[in-house]
Amino acid sequence: MAQDKKIGLQLEAGYGIISNKDNASAYQIFLSPFYRINDNFSIGIGAGLMQHKSTFPERSYPVYVHSKYRLNTNSSLKPFFNLKIGYGFGSTEVGIAGLDINDLQYSGEIKYSADFFISPSIGVSYEIAKQRSLFLAISYDLLKVKTENIIRPENAVVDLNSYAEKNNSIIGLRLGYEF
Repeated sequence: MAQDKKIGLQLEAGYGIISNKDNASAYQIFLSPFYRINDNFSIGIGAGLMQHKSTFPERSYPVYVHSKYRLNTNSSLKPFFNLKIGYGFGSTEVGIAGLDINDLQYSGEIKYSADFFISPSIGVSYEIAKQRSLFLAISYDLLKVKTENIIRPENAVVDLNSYAEKNNSIIGLRLGYEF
């Protein structure tokens, strides 16, 4: 099938379970304009919103470059591989207070900031019209999280390990439309 339109748009929404934290999840929406190199391969840029539940940062905004390779199967169902690589924006500040091991009182904030973002996914698309398709994909999303600790007073001895946020690793299911 010869391609007609070189520029396209991919819109996808998903839900994922954060694999390294109990009872944590994330809702996702991504908008990804792209350029078709040929009938099987496209590249582009995009941006998204990830709303995290029970983890920090609570909301992040990934901006990324992406590529998609679709296998030609001579049918309406086509398996594909998609890769997004970029940077996440967004941060959450959490206030903390307590007593250290010497009964000295402390207070402060911990700032969790989004950082590096990568999201490979595999799925299947169903062509509903020429260069228009619905798709379903399984993704693995990694959002690196940086922490910045601001504790007062400086003479308190505070173990910050319990506040250190791990990278958010999300196993997700996405539904999308490409046109």
